[in-house]
Amino acid sequence: QLDASGRDEALLVLFSELARFRTTPDTADEPLRVAHLIRFMKANLYEAIELEDLCAEANLSRFHLVRSFKTLKNLPPMQYFKQLRLIEARRRLRLGDAPARIAVDLGFFDQAHLSNAFRKVMGASPSSYSSMLGAVGLPINSA
Repeated sequence: QLDASGRDEALLVLFSELARFRTTPDTADEPLRVAHLIRFMKANLYEAIELEDLCAEANLSRFHLVRSFKTLKNLPPMQYFKQLRLIEARRRLRLGDAPARIAVDLGFFDQAHLSNAFRKVMGASPSSYSSMLGAVGLPINSA
């Protein structure tokens, strides 16, 4: 026969064991984790980041991270990271940086890899994009 405090303790143990087997994740903190990951990505645009690095940063499994991120941002995390890098590439092109230098700095395999990714998003190669900026009179620094 358990007294009141013994029953409470037994119930807490039971609930903690049941919580280990729950099938639905705790989603209350997912927007905060995703926001943290986006800040992490932006702070590390020039680093070689892999999905495992993001999992470690968020303290989530690969499956849970990808599912949570895609639910909130409509893109898987590594694709989102690539988009952030392309935004940075556009910024640097506006400053007059060379596409080859941008490709190396932002972790693309080579300039062709950057050009292909850039073209898919912008509809023009980085060089054409730079030329268009100059053609419309936007200031381009000679870097």
